[in-house]
Amino acid sequence: MTGSGGTAGPVSAALTRVPWGRSLAAVVVLDGDRVLVLDTGAAAVTEGANLAEEPRDGLTLDGVTPLATGSAPPGRRRS
Repeated sequence: MTGSGGTAGPVSAALTRVPWGRSLAAVVVLDGDRVLVLDTGAAAVTEGANLAEEPRDGLTLDGVTPLATGSAPPGRRRS
């Protein structure tokens, strides 16, 4: 994931194997010590499926401003 580094700056991300990604209005992602809610309306979707034929899609977001941001709780931060 790339972004401005600020709490509300635009971000770009390539998310893989997102359950029902094609049907989501938004997705929540963990980016280091931030939790971001991203609108998927402008995402490029690559449809896929798992072995049970349940949707697992790729979402590519480019320059999306988060709908909401927050701090990840201690112990849940991703480095």
